[in-house]
Amino acid sequence: MISNLDMLQYALNNMKHRQIRSWLTILGIVIGIAAIVLLVSLGQGLNKEITNQLGSIGTKYIIILPGSPFEGGFRFGPPTFKGELTQGDADSIRRLSGVKSVSSAIVMGLANVQYKDEKVSNTVVGAEPYAMEDFLTVGFEKGKYLTVGDTGGVVLGNNAAKTLFDEDIEYGKTITINGRDFRVKGILKKGGSFSPYDGFIFIDKGVAQELTKTQGSKKIDRIFAIVDKEENVASTEIAIQQEIARRHKVPLDKRDFSTNTAASISSTVGQITTVLSIFLGLIASISLLVGSIGIANAMFTSVLERTREIGILKAIGASEEAITRIFLIEAALIGLVGGLVGVGIGWGLSLLISLAGGPSYTSPELVAGALIASIFVGTISGFFPARDAARLLPVESLRYE
Repeated sequence: MISNLDMLQYALNNMKHRQIRSWLTILGIVIGIAAIVLLVSLGQGLNKEITNQLGSIGTKYIIILPGSPFEGGFRFGPPTFKGELTQGDADSIRRLSGVKSVSSAIVMGLANVQYKDEKVSNTVVGAEPYAMEDFLTVGFEKGKYLTVGDTGGVVLGNNAAKTLFDEDIEYGKTITINGRDFRVKGILKKGGSFSPYDGFIFIDKGVAQELTKTQGSKKIDRIFAIVDKEENVASTEIAIQQEIARRHKVPLDKRDFSTNTAASISSTVGQITTVLSIFLGLIASISLLVGSIGIANAMFTSVLERTREIGILKAIGASEEAITRIFLIEAALIGLVGGLVGVGIGWGLSLLISLAGGPSYTSPELVAGALIASIFVGTISGFFPARDAARLLPVESLRYE
């Protein structure tokens, strides 16, 4: 009886004797696995990068926005939801247990901003100062957040200070927003390419109302709440939902406002990037499918070329099962070698992208999954050729030339 070790050695010798064909067959698997590893690594890296940068604004916050959560998701910029928040909502949240500080805010959207002789449009947020320093945990490169009653100061996100204009805006300089001058009191540290607040400009809420001619209005666009302890975020979020629903006289399942926490935003981002990774993986799998067809074709050709050899094996006592296993082992080896080389290339390219500053991360699970997939594809592709080889009649095989 032929042992598994003998079958393995036999398959290796056959691959060695047909090196060019073997490597051309392996190449199809290499390309497919490398593409899968690289593209999925890009999706995983994007997820990791966004999650890390969202973490730069802390985990103890709750953001309340106007509009039902059943009508849309979390958005930055000017509100587009139906529904309304008021200053009374913000004031009522301040009295809840577990709430450390609260800031109401209005979003001016694309305000006219001027620095020296250059004019641009940019998002300006008018916010009460109470919770903002705790909310913007990325920290300050220079200065600090505005104090209560500072109607002439402005805080700039890092991009707003350094990329919004041709010339960097320095700490202490003056910029003009909708015709009114403001002195730079703080510049935030860089949050990252996915940080929502790097490009924002922050001013006093009352001043923002003056600039938008909404003085006296109780309507607000955002409420930022800071919770005293991270473990209290979930319970405090429920308390806030109940309090605002009571004030708005609506049931929770029909509420006209939505709440977001670090956990909920990360979950939403994770779902999006997971779908993206799967989509990229499926695209790359087309190459792997082509590679599997190449294996099947090579194995069918190998069966035809080795018909007489198969007859000899059967004549000396090799069973159909043994013949099948020999060809399956050979196909699995092709998949394994292609998988190892493909993973190495994909991982290497992912590492180069990461070193260059791009969002790319190759997880151990991805490496293991790619190797298993390559062996599986190789084995499945070789199944039918192996079965055909095993079914050849010894007499007919020996007569084949």
